[in-house]
Amino acid sequence: MNPFDRARLKAVEIRKTLAGAFLSDQLTSKQLLDTTTIEDELDLVIALLPPDHFNLAGADGVLAREKYTVYVRNDKSWHETAYLIAHEIGHWFLDADKPAITVAHL
Repeated sequence: MNPFDRARLKAVEIRKTLAGAFLSDQLTSKQLLDTTTIEDELDLVIALLPPDHFNLAGADGVLAREKYTVYVRNDKSWHETAYLIAHEIGHWFLDADKPAITVAHL
């Protein structure tokens, strides 16, 4: 299995976890990536921060694994924000053996 297939399968699994009792076609990405749902189901905090915040270190999104926190810029469109959140959640699950901090740029 290549890395993209592995990532896709994990994304489907995480979507099912976040969707809970909802059928997957009943949820919008905004509902699916609601920070309360992520925090309750995945034990990850999603923090939307100003783009110049020191925790972002100039990035658009950062996973701080040791803090169980994803930092994302608060000045992006919802589409971009959803991508950044999902991207960092992917790192949370797929890169457990990688460095404690991962950084994403759009």
